[in-house]
This record gives sequence, C-alpha cells and structure tokens, in this order.
Amino acid sequence: MQEKRNFYQYVLTNKLAIILIISLLAGIGYKVATTIPQGVLPNIFFPRIEVSIDNGHVPISQMLYSVTKPSEEALKSVQDVQKIVSTTSIGNTGINLYFNWNIDPYLAYQLVQARVADIKNSISKDAKITIRQATPSMYPVSIYTISSDSISRAKLTEKLYYELKPVMLGIDGVYDIQMKAPVWSEYKLILDSKKIAAYKLNINDIIMQLKAQNSIDFLGLMNSKHTQYILSLNQKRDNANDLLKLNIDLGNQKSIQLSEIALMLEKENPIKQFSASSKYKNSVVFDLLRQPNANAVEVQKSFNEKIDALNKKLAEEDIHIEKYYDGTAFIKTAMNSVIEAIILGSLIAVVVVFIFLRKPTLSLASLVIIPITFFITMIGMKLIGIDFNIFSLGGMVAALGGLIDQMLIVIENIERHFEKGETKQNAIINGAREILPIMAIATTLSVLIFVPLLLVSGIVGEFFKQLATVLVVTYLISQIIAIFLTPIIAYLALPKTLSKHQDFMQKYIDKYIVFLRKSFQYSWVSLPIIIVSLTTSAFLYIHTPSTFLPEWDEGNIVVDLVLPTDITLEQSQEEFAQIGAII
Repeated sequence: MQEKRNFYQYVLTNKLAIILIISLLAGIGYKVATTIPQGVLPNIFFPRIEVSIDNGHVPISQMLYSVTKPSEEALKSVQDVQKIVSTTSIGNTGINLYFNWNIDPYLAYQLVQARVADIKNSISKDAKITIRQATPSMYPVSIYTISSDSISRAKLTEKLYYELKPVMLGIDGVYDIQMKAPVWSEYKLILDSKKIAAYKLNINDIIMQLKAQNSIDFLGLMNSKHTQYILSLNQKRDNANDLLKLNIDLGNQKSIQLSEIALMLEKENPIKQFSASSKYKNSVVFDLLRQPNANAVEVQKSFNEKIDALNKKLAEEDIHIEKYYDGTAFIKTAMNSVIEAIILGSLIAVVVVFIFLRKPTLSLASLVIIPITFFITMIGMKLIGIDFNIFSLGGMVAALGGLIDQMLIVIENIERHFEKGETKQNAIINGAREILPIMAIATTLSVLIFVPLLLVSGIVGEFFKQLATVLVVTYLISQIIAIFLTPIIAYLALPKTLSKHQDFMQKYIDKYIVFLRKSFQYSWVSLPIIIVSLTTSAFLYIHTPSTFLPEWDEGNIVVDLVLPTDITLEQSQEEFAQIGAII
C-alpha cells in the first residue's frame, strides 16, 4: 500500500516532466496520423494471385484449348495452391489461384511468376500475361472518362494511352491507369500485286524496308568538352499516313514511294466492350488504381489537381476528363464520423463531470484526455502497420466508451476523497491508489473479450484483427493515461481547499435508496422480466439480418441489363442510353 502511495507521490512530484512527455507523444501521434494510409478496407494481402492472359480476339473455344487448359495445368503444380478458378472470354483468360492463409504473399507471387515463365513457351507468343496480387488496392480509387463530341473513341484511346497516361503515372502513389473498353486504330496496307510483280519486288523485302525506315536506332556516343552526347537516328513517323511517303529500294540506285504500290486504310480494331458517357458523344472510361501502401485520399487529391491542370489544356482540343466515381468520399465520411465521435465523447465527459462534480476547471481539463489518448494510439497503429479503414476506425470508436469510463471513475473517486476533508494531495493519492486495481481488472477483462478476434482465421479474421488490435491498444493507452495524466489534471484543476456546498445529487440518491428498498420486497418480479428480456433478445438475434460489411450509400446507381446473345454492342449501347435518359 505504501509503495502505491509513493508511486503517486512520485507522479505528482514529476508532473511537469510527465505532462511534457505525454504532450510530446501526442504531438508525434498527430504528425504520424497524417502519414497513415487511408482506405475503405484494411490494406492487407489476400492469399490470391490473379493471372490475366490477353490474346487478341481468339474465339472462346480456341482460348479454352490453347490457353486456359495448358495454363491451368501448369499453375496447379505451384506450391500451396488450394484452388484454381478460371474464366474464359473472347481473347482473354482470367485465372485466380487461392493459397493457404499462412503462406507469405510475396513468396506466392514469386512462385506464380516462375511458373508463368514456363507457360509463355506453351501458348501464343503474342499473348500478354499480367500477374497481380489480390489486395484492396486492386479495386479503383475513382473512375473517370475522357470524352469529346468531335474526336473518335479510337483517337481518345490513343490520346489517353500515349500522352496522358505517362503523366498520370508520374503522380506519387498511382499504380496504374486501367482503361475500360479502349478502341485502337488499325492501319492496313493493301499492296497492288501487279505493280509489285512489275517492279520485281518481294513482300518480305517491303516489310523489312518498312521496319528499317520506321525505327529509332542508336548510333553511338560523342564526347566534347566534358559533355557526352548520345547519337541516335529517329526515323519514327508521327503520322501513319506518312508511311506512304517511305521510299522502297528497287536496286540500281532506284526507288519508288510506297504510295505508288499500296493503299492505306484506317479502321478500328474489333471491340469486345463498349463505354459511354451521358454528356458526350464519344467517351473512354478509365480507372485510377493506387499503390498497395499509398494513401488513397492523398493520391486522389494529387490526381484531381493534375486532372484540373490537364483539362485546361485539353479544352482547346475539345477533350474533357470528368470524374464519375470517387471511392475516397466514403473514407472521408468515415474519418469525419470518428472525429465527430471523439468531439461528442469529449463534450459528454465534460458535461458529466460538470453535472456531478460542478467544477468547471476540472471539467474542461478532462477535455484534453480523449484526443491525447487517440493521438498516442496512432503511434501504435503506425508501428504495427495498421491503416485508417472502417475496421480500425470502428475499433477507436468502440474504445471511446471505456476511455471515458476510466477517466470519470478516477476523477470521481478523487473528488469523493476530497469532499471527505482530505488535503488535495492526499485525496489524489488515496483516490487514484484505491481505484487502480479495479481499473486494471476492468481493462484486462475488456482486452480479453476482444483477444479471440485475433485468433480468427481467413478473410474475416484479417479484417477484424485490425479492429481488435486498435481497440486493445486504445484500452491499454487509456489505462496508462488514467494512471499518470488524470491524477495530474485533477491536481491542477482542484482548488486547494474544499468549498462548502450542498450536493444536489443527494436528494436523488435518497430517492434511489427508497426505491431500492421497496424493490427488494418484490424481488420475484425480476424473474419474468429476465425471461421476457432473454426471449426477446433470442428472437431479435435470430431474425436480425447479418452481413459481413455494413451497407452504405456510395452515391451512385448501378443498373445491370441482360440482353439476348445476338444483340450487338452498338444496340446494347443504345438500350443503355435510353435507360440513362430515364434515370
């Protein structure tokens, strides 16, 4: 007992140092909070690897036998693969490999990469293979359209891919710009066989000459006056029509232009998807994807600034980029909800302390405890590697009630000793010492309740681990704050001497005692109340809907329309345009 008294005497003696240390930690936490990534879901790696194989416009039946089947057989031999799910469409095969949750996601990625290297030798050399780990960042942060009333979708696709995408990828935190339903231009050379025969030309020779005259070749290096120059020959044509001006060598120092023996036709590559915007005639949709550890809100902010700058230049070409979906809006709403909960909790604590203790100084002083606790909690989140998401923020909000409880219990017990006539220092020491074991037990029990969530496996466990971890860390830090900071605040806020006043709560306490004594005489009434309560709870538990994630309004409407298989993409687009006009 004497050791506890000496401990709190030490706390009060070194109150300035403790205040400085806690304030410093809170300041660090505030600074750290700005560097913690923000997202809707926890930023974790799922034990799933996605392999996408794009092979032009190969029919589904041919894709199944030439790409999907050999790829599946090769990937089945990857270590620790539990399940393989594949989808095949025209020119595309998507294969998802599911691993054991205990596997290192980076090791799984490397194993798949090694196996894909073997697959390349057994499928078409023109096939493009993409491998990606499954994380929440694989879903778009936001969705945009690049649109115009005068420029075709093919030209918009080229503009986006060759000019705008490299600029967008230069933004910090951007992983990729994923185009949806792009349309590519296709140029065909139609050779005049009679003229080719007349000039004694070979088609392969023409192809070789076209390649040689439409390339960028490295010539060498030249050093001059401490400067090194890289020499190259740039024969790349900016305009496809300029290819017709290329000279075809006939031998004997004679040549003709390609236009004399060929015609060029520009066509659009056959499309498998179609995208449109309600405001413009032609549009191409693209998604913004972020890096796995990037802050979605900051990435979106930087991207919006870049889009605003680009739109000013693109307006001269009758091109517009517009945002149609913003996933960070929900993140901002969740963050604001937590801030509101912290502010509301702090105000409740102030009001409760003032009502029961009627000491304005002590009430206002308690206002700083809640934000300090949360700022220090953010240091723990940063060290553990937890980001801001609906689960971690939910853990902070869930811990708010316990945090307020610990603060009020300590302050109330100190006030009770002070009203008994003890000196301020003795009241703080005895009040804090008396309540410390009870608080320690209560905090331990609260922590143990959420420990089982840390043991849950699978995707549910990975998500709820963040909620439980943040809640446990917040509880432990609030316990430390209650031990060190709360007594100091009480010492600074309480007056030196007790002012005599009548406790207005006493009359309510007396009435409650009378009610309690009478209720003991009818204790049997509690049994049917308990039975009804348990029955009602069981009924509500059985009939209350349950979902893994809560429902929320993202501010958009998605309409899925299933049409007959013989409907063309153009007809489908017309149907959707009519639906859009109605909506």
